[in-house]
Amino acid sequence: MSTKSGVIRFWVGFTVLLLFAGVFAVFFFSWLPDPLLSKYDLLPDWLARWTDAPENDTIRTAVPFVGLGFITGSYLSATDKDWRWWLNGWTGLALIALIAEAGQLTLPHRNFDWNDVAWGTIGSLTGLLLAGSGFAIAKVVMKNLRYTDWKSFEKQ
Repeated sequence: MSTKSGVIRFWVGFTVLLLFAGVFAVFFFSWLPDPLLSKYDLLPDWLARWTDAPENDTIRTAVPFVGLGFITGSYLSATDKDWRWWLNGWTGLALIALIAEAGQLTLPHRNFDWNDVAWGTIGSLTGLLLAGSGFAIAKVVMKNLRYTDWKSFEKQ
C-alpha cells in the first residue's frame, strides 16, 4: 500500500467517524426531554441562547445537517462516488431528520414538526453542495498547478 492510499484511507475513515458522531449528536439533542438547550450544560452559553431564541426555532435544525451533508459530501467526493451515491446520501440524511423528529413523539415536552424535517433536508443538501463544489474546484486547481510551468516563474 502506498503512502498516498494510506492517507486517503485514513481520511475516509475519519470522515465516516465524524459522520457517526454527528448523527449521534443529532439524535441526542433531538431526544432531550426539553427543547430548551440552555437548561442543560452541554453547549457554550452563547450557542445555547442562540438555539433557544424563538426566531431560530426551526433553522437551528439545519445547522448540524449542513455539517453532516458536508461530511457526507467529502466522503463521496474523496471516494469518487457517482450521482446515485449522492442521492442516497441526501435521502439517508433526510431519513435521519425524519427519525429524529419521529423520536420526539414519545417525549412529553417535544413535538414532531415537518418544518424541522424540511430544514434538516435543506441543510443536508447545502452541505452536500458545498462539499461537492469545493472538491470540484480543488480538483481543477490541482490539475492546473500540476501543468503549470513553474520554471518560467523562477526566471522572473
